[in-house]
Amino acid sequence: MHVSTSTEVQLLESWLTILTETHKIHPSNGLAKTIIYYLNRIIYHDDVRLQPNKQCDYIAMRKFWLWKCQ
Repeated sequence: MHVSTSTEVQLLESWLTILTETHKIHPSNGLAKTIIYYLNRIIYHDDVRLQPNKQCDYIAMRKFWLWKCQ
């Protein structure tokens, strides 16, 4: 069963793309923490929680960014 993603999640994903691209050019710990914040909002969003595979992908991304913050 395919569940479509809400407009809110799509907006969060768009911001996440902008933030990660900005981090490539201007890496900073503060920007990495902001990326983690957006990942958490996506991970715990009801629409993503209904898609376990997608949620696992974002959890893996969050682990990477938590590592980058250390």
